[in-house]
Amino acid sequence: METKICKTKRDGVIACGIEKLKDEFYKGSSLCKVCCKQLNKLNREYYLKYSKDNYQKNKEYYKKKGEEYREKNKDYFIKYREENKESINQKIREHYYNNVENIKKKNKKWRENNIDKHKKYNKISAAKSRKNEPEKHRWRYILKETLKKLNKNKTDKTIVLLGYSPKELKLYLESLSPNWFDYEIDHKIPLTWFISDTPVNLVNDFRNLQLLNKSKNSSKRNFYMDNVDINYFNEIKQYIKKEKLK
Repeated sequence: METKICKTKRDGVIACGIEKLKDEFYKGSSLCKVCCKQLNKLNREYYLKYSKDNYQKNKEYYKKKGEEYREKNKDYFIKYREENKESINQKIREHYYNNVENIKKKNKKWRENNIDKHKKYNKISAAKSRKNEPEKHRWRYILKETLKKLNKNKTDKTIVLLGYSPKELKLYLESLSPNWFDYEIDHKIPLTWFISDTPVNLVNDFRNLQLLNKSKNSSKRNFYMDNVDINYFNEIKQYIKKEKLK
């Protein structure tokens, strides 16, 4: 079979100089496929570094151009996201799981350098959550207050510690009142009456939760216990501070 020698006259490009079969060369190339791939790899590394350095030097320019382009093509991007929502979310999830440590470090650095922006974002996010998913906000708040009053640290996921999901909490509250979001969630037996070793799920058992309007809940505070299911009371009696049982 016909052969040729791998060679080149280009400056800075090295050819192996080995005589090989013509099938081992790309059509019209004097470099063999192995040397071509090596050259392409070097070129790719060079252009990646060049592009990265150039972006860093002109970061504000590229940022402005990107914003202008997105604004100019806003309708296209909205339509594209709607039509490809699932595939986009899948790519985001895959990127996160493949780069989780780097993302955490990057987010931490951003928070440290943008404290005011981070606080503002959290405030907006919390307001949005309270409006769109009030049950989730109440669900998390219940656990937060319980851990605080019992002087405990969070050792597991919220759903594990409470023993129910936001949806289950919502269903229970709706059974008490269709307008449950207009009321505050009160513990019939106040949180401060429990000893610190009390399991969180027992404190927040549905049988210990009720709805009260803000003024009544404020006046009740930790002064007294409302009527509770006798079976529930017998279950948790051992966890109530002795002085509260007198």
